[in-house]
Amino acid sequence: MLKKCFLDQVILGDLSTVFSAGCRSKQVCDLLASAAGRKRQHEFQRTKKNVACAHCCSTNTTNGIPCNGFLCNQNPVTVDTCLSCDSVSSPKLCQVSQQCSSNEVCVQRVFVRGGAVRYQLGCERKLMCDHLLKDYSYTHGLGQGRRANGDTDICSACCNTNQCNAEDCRHLIRKQKCNSPSVCGP
Repeated sequence: MLKKCFLDQVILGDLSTVFSAGCRSKQVCDLLASAAGRKRQHEFQRTKKNVACAHCCSTNTTNGIPCNGFLCNQNPVTVDTCLSCDSVSSPKLCQVSQQCSSNEVCVQRVFVRGGAVRYQLGCERKLMCDHLLKDYSYTHGLGQGRRANGDTDICSACCNTNQCNAEDCRHLIRKQKCNSPSVCGP
């Protein structure tokens, strides 16, 4: 049996909206499409629900979002996740991730604490990342890290793709983009 992805938008009796998504048979999708073509709104008397939208799709994902994420006039925003650990000996050991807010990107800080190299991973404001990028040319030119709280910073870099802060910091800093040219230049 062929299946398609679907998204249903239902308006409840209290006028709140809920969504239902998943897979359903191609036959049911075809029936829903023909009913939608007649511009009918389906009402289920038993449950007092109004189906405002019921659509199906069968295309691949777009930026990791299944095709039904775009149905019923939805415009999903891709949310990248970043690794998030305070002090690990390698980014590969970090098993926690978090979603950053719209004004944040992923960050990786490499520092020496008590003679051991440690990594701090998480989200950082874009403006702070621009300051880190600006500071990179200064610390890179001197060949030494800054000292903060007894730790010696080796590298700090930001990136803006899914779990990109698992990559080598030196690689990240070379391809880091400036968000605000007034802070870090063109």
